[in-house]
Amino acid sequence: MATQKMLSLKERYEFPLHGRFVRQDEAALRLGVSYSQVDALVAKGELPPPVRRGSVKTWPGELFLHRA
Repeated sequence: MATQKMLSLKERYEFPLHGRFVRQDEAALRLGVSYSQVDALVAKGELPPPVRRGSVKTWPGELFLHRA
């Protein structure tokens, strides 16, 4: 069985936020900042630390509901 292709950022952006995790690229898009700026926001304490899923940084989607 082949591994499923990862959805594009645009496809992931259209999914509801409730009950899922958001990768760093989507978090940056939703916050209107660059990819590296997300790390800076975490360092300043303005965004909670990510939940690691292997080597991938993710945040709970609910975190972005009030920001959207």
